[in-house]
Amino acid sequence: MSHGGKLSLHMAEKELEEARRALEKQKKLEAERQAFEDYFMRSDVTDEDRRKLRERVLRMAEQGHSELCVLTFPATFCADGGRAINNFEADWPTTLTGRAAKLYELWEANARDMGYRVEARVLNYPKGLIGDIGLYLLW
Repeated sequence: MSHGGKLSLHMAEKELEEARRALEKQKKLEAERQAFEDYFMRSDVTDEDRRKLRERVLRMAEQGHSELCVLTFPATFCADGGRAINNFEADWPTTLTGRAAKLYELWEANARDMGYRVEARVLNYPKGLIGDIGLYLLW
């Protein structure tokens, strides 16, 4: 085999290894995305979740902040893909699903009367499309 043949074989092996690593990385990212989606769609919010949220709010307030992003999620998790939030429609809460809907319900039941407010904001527009949504607690 000539030196050119060995070089071509070496380059092919290197490209194959790079493709294998890229595929492994893609599989890992997909597994992480699926795990997040599963977590998000589980609508239960535990007492531990509530405790951590209270601690974060107190810590942020002590530092002079007046809002806290409590959850970020892809707009595709909204029933309308984030359209109502993007257009500042009054009924945007009805488009929430999973943990976002549960957190909104908890706010309505426990924090609204205490003067807290909730806002949802579009955080980014990848390729001109609605990307991620942030659910904020304000005081």
